[in-house]
Amino acid sequence: FAIVGLIVNTISVLSVRELDEDEKENEEENGPETKVSLVESLKLLAKNKYFIIVTVLYVLSYLREAVSVGAAAYFFTYIVGSMKQYGAFMGAYNVMAFVGLIITPFAVQALKNMRKLNIIAFSVQFIFRIILVVGAYSYSGSLTVMIIAWGVGSLCDNILFATINAFIAEVSEYTLLTTGKKIEGTIFASASIGIKVGSGIGTGVLGW
Repeated sequence: FAIVGLIVNTISVLSVRELDEDEKENEEENGPETKVSLVESLKLLAKNKYFIIVTVLYVLSYLREAVSVGAAAYFFTYIVGSMKQYGAFMGAYNVMAFVGLIITPFAVQALKNMRKLNIIAFSVQFIFRIILVVGAYSYSGSLTVMIIAWGVGSLCDNILFATINAFIAEVSEYTLLTTGKKIEGTIFASASIGIKVGSGIGTGVLGW
């Protein structure tokens, strides 16, 4: 996985295009960028309904993710009675997560509508999560159905994660267009709070 991650990151870095001379000249003509204080940035974010929506999505998504992984560990420990097959379960998750991130750009391009892709991914994920729960309740020694349901759910799950990350860039552009102020750094940093809060609460719920 480390090698695959290195290859993907390298491709990402090599794919970044530097500003050409005309773009640099245009930026210079527009003058120096106006500095926005942290307090002012937070006020802008508090008034941005789209930022709030994305942050809530982050909290709920990572809360569900933490609970799901913890519940899987509990299931294999106390229901199956062995953690040996937990590796295959999480392996299906990781492989399908990787596939989901790869196919998302192509799916968006094919549908030409990110909203439609999200609705489809969420609907399919919902169906297979139900199959997963039913499989857990009716467990009789075979994990095949559960692994398939978990893998497909993971595929759709990571399509949703990828599009949520793309929404952050849209929120940044919306803020620039409506206020004339660039606060990309604050937006991305603040959105990551949703990840930490969701993961923390999800992990805590299992202990509580």
